[in-house]
Amino acid sequence: MAKVKQGDATSIVKVLLHDASSGKLLLLQPGSDNPWELPGGRIEKGESPAQAAARELQEETGIVIPVASFIAVDKVQVPGIHAMVLYARLGEASSETTPRVRISPEHTDYLWVSVEKTPSLDCLFKQELIDVIGEAKAKGLLH
Repeated sequence: MAKVKQGDATSIVKVLLHDASSGKLLLLQPGSDNPWELPGGRIEKGESPAQAAARELQEETGIVIPVASFIAVDKVQVPGIHAMVLYARLGEASSETTPRVRISPEHTDYLWVSVEKTPSLDCLFKQELIDVIGEAKAKGLLH
C-alpha cells in the first residue's frame, strides 16, 4: 500500500461513525490488550480522505457508506501522524437498524458506545478523540 506523506507525517483517515437511532459511536479494538480506536487507516495514493474513509470502513467493519456521505470534522496531529477525521451517520430513519459489524482480522472486537461514555474508555489518543467529539458536537453532528 502506498503511503501519502505530509511532511514527515503519514496521512491517515479516521471515521467517527454515529448510529443516529441509538446515539452511539463505533469503536474497534486492535488486539485484546490494546486501547479502543476509531475505524480507519492510511490514505492511499490518489485517494481523497472520503474515499479512504469509505474503503477503510468497509475493510475493517463490512459497513458500506457512500463516499458523498462523509463530512470532515477535524484534523489531528500526533507525532508521525496527520489524521483527518470524517463523520458519517447511520440510521437516519427510526426504522433503520444498526448494521451488523464484521470486523477484519486486524481487530479483535468492536463496541457501539454512547458519546457520553467514550471518554471513560481506554482509547488510543484519548484526548484527541474527546476533542474530535467536541468539534462534532459544535458542528451539530452529535447531540
